[in-house]
Amino acid sequence: ACIPSAALPPQLRGGCVPVGGGTPDCALTNVGRAKVVLKFQATIENQYDDATIVEHGQVLVNNVTINSQPLSPETLLPAGAELEDTSQARTQIVSGTFTKSVYAVNGSTTIPSQLISGDAVTYRLEYNLPSSDFGTITINDYLPLPMFSNTEMTTFDSASPLGTIPVAGVAGYGPTETLYPYTGIAPTMSTDDGNVVRFVFDDTNDDNNIPRKVDILFTTTILDKPYAPGLSVTNQATISENNAGVLSTSTNIQQIDLEVPEPEITKGIVASDSAAAVYLPTQVGPVPFSSPGTAGARFTGEITSANLAVNEIKSDIEGIDAHDIVTYAIVVENTGKGETFNTQIKDVLPNGMEVPVGGLNLNVSDGAGVARTYNNIGGGTGLLDQGIEITDPIDDLTTATNGSNILVITYDLQIAELVNIGKTIENQAHIIKFAGRDGGVNYVSDPTVFQDIAEINTLEPSVTKVVSNTSLADTAGTAVVVGEEVEYTVTMNIPEGTFDEAQIRDTLDQCLAFTSLTSLTASPEITSSEGSIATILSNANISNVGAGAINEGRKLNLDFGTLTNTADSNETLENITLVYKAVVLNGTTCNRATALNNNATLLWGENNGDDVIDPDELNVSAAAPNVVVNEPTITLTKTFPTPTGDTNDVVPVRLTIAAASTGGNRSPAYNVSLTDILGTTDFTYEGGLTHISGVAPTT
Repeated sequence: ACIPSAALPPQLRGGCVPVGGGTPDCALTNVGRAKVVLKFQATIENQYDDATIVEHGQVLVNNVTINSQPLSPETLLPAGAELEDTSQARTQIVSGTFTKSVYAVNGSTTIPSQLISGDAVTYRLEYNLPSSDFGTITINDYLPLPMFSNTEMTTFDSASPLGTIPVAGVAGYGPTETLYPYTGIAPTMSTDDGNVVRFVFDDTNDDNNIPRKVDILFTTTILDKPYAPGLSVTNQATISENNAGVLSTSTNIQQIDLEVPEPEITKGIVASDSAAAVYLPTQVGPVPFSSPGTAGARFTGEITSANLAVNEIKSDIEGIDAHDIVTYAIVVENTGKGETFNTQIKDVLPNGMEVPVGGLNLNVSDGAGVARTYNNIGGGTGLLDQGIEITDPIDDLTTATNGSNILVITYDLQIAELVNIGKTIENQAHIIKFAGRDGGVNYVSDPTVFQDIAEINTLEPSVTKVVSNTSLADTAGTAVVVGEEVEYTVTMNIPEGTFDEAQIRDTLDQCLAFTSLTSLTASPEITSSEGSIATILSNANISNVGAGAINEGRKLNLDFGTLTNTADSNETLENITLVYKAVVLNGTTCNRATALNNNATLLWGENNGDDVIDPDELNVSAAAPNVVVNEPTITLTKTFPTPTGDTNDVVPVRLTIAAASTGGNRSPAYNVSLTDILGTTDFTYEGGLTHISGVAPTT
């Protein structure tokens, strides 16, 4: 549009120019800047001059140009070249608003807080059109993987009434759809890479510019996949309008929380019929458990996630032996947000364990002791075969009451009669399957994640060694003298069970040597693969340890082969007792105050037959108290009671022998012989040998 100069004032005078012109004098005239304000109204047409449609998001530009002729301030006549200036204003056509939401789940508009696999989720895509003038509209919905698959979406239903919730794989119109009743044209639905579901609306023009709405519902199924616990899934959708070459895009996202089960398994030993049992840790669980053989639920009170967090059921046990019965407890705790379906648990009967005569005593319950039904898997015999499957789902943690998210399995096993003594028996339980819905996919891909072990450390043998006697009455306690025999007694307590490659090694200190093996006895329940106890003793081997007299006869080896203790009583200890004697040798290093020790070691399992005890050789040892060498100290004095005499005089001679009675480690002197040799002196013996006092000589 062009505004002619006639519509404007003939002249624009401003500043300090006087009326009618003249020399500018701001002291006399100052009217400020000359300004013209032109206001007008324009209507946005439906089309541009080239007949293209005015559409959402487009920018309309209004340019203005002004031309003017400068005037002389003195004469107000034209002066100089004509001037020109330009400007513009922009207006953008409003765009629509796009939202995405979850409209229904499994056909119901009451939306649960969390969803599970198999749920049919209906999404709603809403686009408010400010007018019905637009180019191609494309809505891309990016379904999250692996939760959904766009291949499920095959049909757009435009025939059903507005607001009909579509079944899975179908899209339709929502309750507030108004564009389709106007155009009668359904969008084109397709799928694309990236798990995209796409809806495309063709160009539309409405000369009346009436606002309308796109309202699409489509339903897709949550696939049965093993999802990570605590998973929140984000679903994104974008809408774009291609309006006369101008592409505008809007994005909206929607999150949903999945109910994903999260079972955890622990296993522990909670009871035993042996009073000698030691539990590690000592607190076997948050509630007390009954003795093996007790029928029904084996615990009193409730087992919940709260008290398991303080005292979990995960104890091992030690100090028991063959024939003892223990109770195992397997706990499956669902800590997730979804129920656990089709839970399968399998256990293994380990070597060294057997089912008691009274049976397995299997019990399956929840944390309140309420029985849970189960089936044996694959037609097997149950837990220790192919496993069991729990019939009903296990509650999730968020809805659990009274331990309903807890599964407790208890059963009894007995240590076999021929179990190896000192053996560690591992018993491993597994969750081999669970699902997020009934009949759903197995979440267990790595079995090692869902397993736990309980251990039994069977009772080891023990050895004691004492000095049971010495041969001389004159020495007290552990004081000994050279030539004296010391009697040792070695007692080996043998637990119930078997004891492979057993042998006793006893090595004496230097200055001690074996003189006799007095006896070897055993409880009647103990037998050996090497024959009778008397045979074992007769096959004993005594050998030197090093060179020299002080190393002779220092080492004893007794080979028991495989020992078996068939007893079945925890009140009585069965044992093997060895009694032998050793003599104190007379050597240069076997002196007064020398402490002599010896060590007896009982070895079993993978014995290598050498003097070195390797890590794979099981052993227990015991040392007897030290015996301490005592020696006598004798002094001899010779005096002449008559200190003077002459040739051929007979003079008395006094010989005094004394044993020291003070100082440590002194002993009596035995077999003392006194000789006075006169042949090299100026004296001859004249008789008259007389005992004056003290111990009288025997000869």
